[in-house]
Amino acid sequence: MQIEFDDSEYRFSHGKKPSGRGSWAFDFPVAHSTKPRTGGGLETWWAKATDGIMSMTFTEAKKLARAEATRRYGDTNAYVLIRVAT
Repeated sequence: MQIEFDDSEYRFSHGKKPSGRGSWAFDFPVAHSTKPRTGGGLETWWAKATDGIMSMTFTEAKKLARAEATRRYGDTNAYVLIRVAT
């Protein structure tokens, strides 16, 4: 699976690229879901460590987001664009 992260809205909102420690959220594309979604067919997902801790580096959060993408979409040849939430 090819996964790409789009941080353009984050950079526009915060004036810098995402980095450092914090609570990180990502918008995943949703084809069919019963959960409420944000505009454009996206569902916001918050990165959480296995112990429930949400504060982590951006690099750690991206690693978890990649694993979540594989869980959601399977190990296919799909292209997935994940937005860094603002």
